[in-house]
Amino acid sequence: MRRLPRALQHLRFDFLHSLRGAPDTLRLFCRPVTFLALALLAAITWLLILHDSTLLAWINTHRNRYLEGIARWFSYWGDYPTGTLPIAAVLWSIGFFARKVNWRRAAIACLLAATITGTFTVITRCSLGRPRPCANITDGLYGMSVSYNYQAFPSGHSATSWATATALVITAPPVGIPIAVGAAGVVWSRLYLERHHTSDVFVGAWIGIIGGLIAGLASRHHRKYAKRKAAPVDASLPLPLLVQLPTPIDLTTSPSNPEPPAPAVVTN
Repeated sequence: MRRLPRALQHLRFDFLHSLRGAPDTLRLFCRPVTFLALALLAAITWLLILHDSTLLAWINTHRNRYLEGIARWFSYWGDYPTGTLPIAAVLWSIGFFARKVNWRRAAIACLLAATITGTFTVITRCSLGRPRPCANITDGLYGMSVSYNYQAFPSGHSATSWATATALVITAPPVGIPIAVGAAGVVWSRLYLERHHTSDVFVGAWIGIIGGLIAGLASRHHRKYAKRKAAPVDASLPLPLLVQLPTPIDLTTSPSNPEPPAPAVVTN
């Protein structure tokens, strides 16, 4: 039971560590190239919206029950409660008991990325109200709705799975690369099961990638800053590069205060 308070302290410290690096990371994205990239993504999204029905029709011509079972498996394990939360919990626990700080912070980075992007996608799709392909409703934006059938754009599965994968690719590549492959499977599964249009999963995936980049780079940036701040001074450097303190003056031997004479020895 003694480890529980210590675990909570480490958990709090890891969250603060990830949040402290966020402002510097956000400043890195405030560049013209970022806005050009967003404009390009918007143009691709518009093209996909124009051809969503054609792409879905092509997917429907290649359906079989074996692939449908695989798609359901990817969709189940690619969701936030069944995918991101267990991954983050296992990674953080391993980092805590094995004393691997980087693993703990990787877990927090992927958890923050998926939580923030997932919340954003839920708010967005409830506000827009685009119907899912499986609902057999004329495509369009019907406005605010909490109905499952009107929550297609953007895809929440795609956002949280790619946010988790991207953050882990940056902070823990051996773990993040296999999860990125799984995230690609999640995107395919949402299309195959007719839960989303192509534009839905495309936008959702990029929301997750951007969120994962911010969370992952924030964790790494603050980690490097902390190491640089705590780096000890190398004593082997040349003297001009080190701070040289003045030699203290011995007042007992200065000319203005000569050394007092030795006490006389009294002999009987």
